[in-house]
Amino acid sequence: MTEHTQTQLGIRNTHRTPTKIRRLTPDQLGIPSSGDEQDEETRWESLREKAFEAKDESGVGVAVRTEDGSVWAGTRLTKGMSHDVHPLELAVWKGFDSTKQPIVGVAVADEEMSSPCGRCLQVLKDYSSEDEVIIHITNGEQVEETALADLLP
Repeated sequence: MTEHTQTQLGIRNTHRTPTKIRRLTPDQLGIPSSGDEQDEETRWESLREKAFEAKDESGVGVAVRTEDGSVWAGTRLTKGMSHDVHPLELAVWKGFDSTKQPIVGVAVADEEMSSPCGRCLQVLKDYSSEDEVIIHITNGEQVEETALADLLP
């Protein structure tokens, strides 16, 4: 309800304040986030495990981490004659739609250790805060780490 509407109705909201309210993050309040409790390598291991859990018959699974630490998985969606939705696209869209936070890390579980396609890289670029997003590509035995910026033309 706007102040103008309140005046017209002859009411006053005592809970509203004319001053701006500042939002504080947990970091500003000294509250440790759940991400602070794990070291970086442990977070990457759990992200890679989530990617393996998402693998389907196509042999590819993806997990992404958003800026707030949430993890989202994706697998290939195929429906009739329409275009497939790639696992990376689905994971990015799910993560961003649910958190409105940019993507900061990606794990790809792929037996062939192939890099994401151009379409997936474009989606990742569109929904990440910077080109320095790290991508881990693994087949279970090896892990190849690369930055999004290195894969873009």
